[in-house]
Amino acid sequence: MAPYERGMIAHLASTSVGSKYLATSETILPADWLFVIDRNARYGRPGRVGDDEMLPPFDPFDAFGLDSDILPAPTDPKDVIAKREVPATAWDGMELTSADTEKLPAAAAAQIRSGAGREAALTARLADLGWWFVKVTHQPAALWWAAAQPPLHPRICDDIERSLRHDATRFTAAMRKGWGLLLASWRRTTRQPDIDKYPVEEAAKRDGWSLPLVREAIELYQPYLSVAPSYGVRAPAPAPELALEAILRLDIEYPRPYEPFAIPDDALGYAITIFRRQLEDTVRLESEIREHDHIYLDSIRADDGETPDENAYGLTGHLITLTNMVARLAKFDRDAARQAVWKWTSPDAVFSRLRIWSFGLAELTTADEAGNGFLALSDDAFWDSDHERDLLFALRDRWHELPSVKIAELGERLRNGNFPWAQGHEHRDELIAHYRLNRLHWLATHGVIFSFDLDAEIALLRSAAPDWTEEATKYTAQPHVSKVRTVETDASAATLEHVPLGDILEAAQNLAKHGMLAPVLRQPFHGLAAAHPARALSAITDASRKGNYPAWAWRTLLSSTTIRAESPRMLSVIGRRLARLEPSQLGEIVHPATEWLRERCGTLYSQCPEVFDLVWEALRASLPASSGLHKFPSSDRRWVDESLNSAAGRMLDTLLKYPGLDDIKPDAGLPIAWSLKLDEMLALHADDRRYAIVMVASRLTWLYRTDRKWVDTRMLPLSTRNDADTEAFWAGFFWAARAPQPPLYLKLKQPLIALASQQNLRKAHANNLAGILLLGWARQKDSNEPEQIISDIELREILIHAADELRSSVLWYLQQWAKKPDSPLGENLLPFLEQVWPRQRTVRTSQMSGKLIDLALAAPDRFPEIVTAILPRLVPINGHSVVLARANVNDKILTQHPRTLLDLLSAVLSPAPGVWPYGVGEILAQLAEQPTTRNDPRLEILLRYEQRA
Repeated sequence: MAPYERGMIAHLASTSVGSKYLATSETILPADWLFVIDRNARYGRPGRVGDDEMLPPFDPFDAFGLDSDILPAPTDPKDVIAKREVPATAWDGMELTSADTEKLPAAAAAQIRSGAGREAALTARLADLGWWFVKVTHQPAALWWAAAQPPLHPRICDDIERSLRHDATRFTAAMRKGWGLLLASWRRTTRQPDIDKYPVEEAAKRDGWSLPLVREAIELYQPYLSVAPSYGVRAPAPAPELALEAILRLDIEYPRPYEPFAIPDDALGYAITIFRRQLEDTVRLESEIREHDHIYLDSIRADDGETPDENAYGLTGHLITLTNMVARLAKFDRDAARQAVWKWTSPDAVFSRLRIWSFGLAELTTADEAGNGFLALSDDAFWDSDHERDLLFALRDRWHELPSVKIAELGERLRNGNFPWAQGHEHRDELIAHYRLNRLHWLATHGVIFSFDLDAEIALLRSAAPDWTEEATKYTAQPHVSKVRTVETDASAATLEHVPLGDILEAAQNLAKHGMLAPVLRQPFHGLAAAHPARALSAITDASRKGNYPAWAWRTLLSSTTIRAESPRMLSVIGRRLARLEPSQLGEIVHPATEWLRERCGTLYSQCPEVFDLVWEALRASLPASSGLHKFPSSDRRWVDESLNSAAGRMLDTLLKYPGLDDIKPDAGLPIAWSLKLDEMLALHADDRRYAIVMVASRLTWLYRTDRKWVDTRMLPLSTRNDADTEAFWAGFFWAARAPQPPLYLKLKQPLIALASQQNLRKAHANNLAGILLLGWARQKDSNEPEQIISDIELREILIHAADELRSSVLWYLQQWAKKPDSPLGENLLPFLEQVWPRQRTVRTSQMSGKLIDLALAAPDRFPEIVTAILPRLVPINGHSVVLARANVNDKILTQHPRTLLDLLSAVLSPAPGVWPYGVGEILAQLAEQPTTRNDPRLEILLRYEQRA
């Protein structure tokens, strides 16, 4: 179906008559139309469907886009985390429209995606769309879409539940289960443990720890079900046996406060009981949603001398929280702690892990109990790699206490116990031997003495696993997630001092090989380049003569910053060798090479200018070999960041450091040799040229002061085009954050005005553009500049067509002027509000009203005249003012201008106090104490509104 045809259906969904037809028609629109009606779905991330790389990627915009939609920028299908920007102006049938709320306030109407509260009803159009949705909930696409949304309106949820009860045959078993889980997840009360812990702690401090308060504290750890759409870019197609995993991604979240509660000793037993019950329920829920017994667990046993981390991922952190509480309890009430442990009887992996932990502590289990416990573990638990670390540490810690008969039985189990996996595996015997060897060797090296001949047993097992080495035990009893370790760097070159020149690079690479668990990273060539740069360069040169190109060694040498490597003689030798490299070779090291040139350009300019020119030319010639084109450019590329981190950008930065540039007199012209280099960089290909443009545009005002003709011919044409070069030009221009001098301003005026009308202008650009436009309009005291570059009418038109981001920035600048009445720009405030700020409805928005209020409150001395100017331009606000709160309203306004303040509040406060800015109630209370406003009917009305909250 073509975009214009989808647009016809979208038009139906956007009207009350059309939505009624969709809800009642006998021909039911399929659930896939949700992705047309929902703009977020239309602008979804493209990607592959399935594992077949021969199939073309699926693009939601191609499948669901409307003819009225803005075409999105292309994206790289290999970038699986990239997201498309959703235009704010794109139509969304799920959102309230002005027609929906034409006869009622917006606060009295709810959105489809608004699960909180039941006060507001859906408008007729949204209710009809909701009913159509209920009629297609049996289709996988509906469940897949819903799982990506916040809770839907309660009325829609109620209708879905009724359908599941009374029209169950319409749904497959998987769909019924999926909807049940999703609805249950939506009903859950959202908790924020890091915030909700404070009221609990305050209550405990005030009234002590009661049992209900302990319950409330432990409830913040309550695991809950998380439901999301299955991975992929497209909803699964209907199929009779479609599994739930193809539609939904189910998981359990394990919330916890960032710091544990300081529950008193006498309440620990109760807290442990509640926590255990939560875990029991969680194990059942995990089993229910995964339909298998495996639950991800990392080790809860810390290294010796360290404390387990309660913030460990997922369920692991919860188990550590529980074991920490039990360990605390054991210190003052051993019997109570042992009773808590005896209740860990469930055979599942979670409570098996907890029992293993308890077997390792003499405070919780006797030697007999520990021995019997180890032997009672199921084969699955005993040999499970997830339990390996915890089991081996527990065995090590209690082995010397165990009765000899238990030691013999455990030794026999380690040697010959039943191994429950790998049935039918081709190398099963070798695999089992590996497991046994790892555990026996680890225990032996940690002090365990067996009752059998360990050497003979190891020899026997090695005959079945000849590839096993003792090195393997370094990875035995390790947590799944390795802890953060400090890796020291050893840059000593002592090991290379007596190595023949031709063998230095190979020896350095061998010494630098780093094992995964090695605590030291050896970098001997770094040390050689720092201490003996000439010898390091000779080693590189020797390798080149033999036909090798050691790019890694060049990178190391170029990054050296020692005095020896910085001497003019050494710089000259390195530079000449660099310049002799092939462009393709230099392209491999272009980033460290351009960084080397930039950092040493001062010495090279002054003492080795010939070397500078040689390296410059070689690097410029290498850029085409090193540049990578952006095949899938972002719609919002960060040109400045890219330029600063690019080779071309660094070269331009180097050029702009040429000595004496700032001493050139106005209109004297650029140095010929210097400007030729500049022209060469601007003639580069694709992105390299744009990176150069960024750097040059950032110095545009200086360049114009120095050589107007060069700027007119080389740079200003870029300001009027509509391509990536122009984007780079404006990125550099706004990065400088400098208003152009009047002659240059006049030449940039029309491009700046055109730029202001762009709705997707980057925030930083909008902010700088706003300041530049205001300075072009403002009249300044004692200024020799022309009266106005931008007239009142021009600035008004700019603001009418601009986006809210730019309008907000303009008001922010005015607010700064208002705070400084003595500023030469301060006298422009009232002329701007009276003659420039638009009266059009498109500008009279809640957000702009909030900004105008902030402007008025920022100038207490001018408050009455500002309010008089802005009152006709205000509409009710929805919390958009950040200043309108008692703590931020100046006392002078409250005491000297209360009626004016009431004029303002009456204009901007709606009858719905729930959307008022925070703290307005305190201002109303203050106005009620002022003689001139306490009996004002308008204040009485606002106070009545406030009582509805």
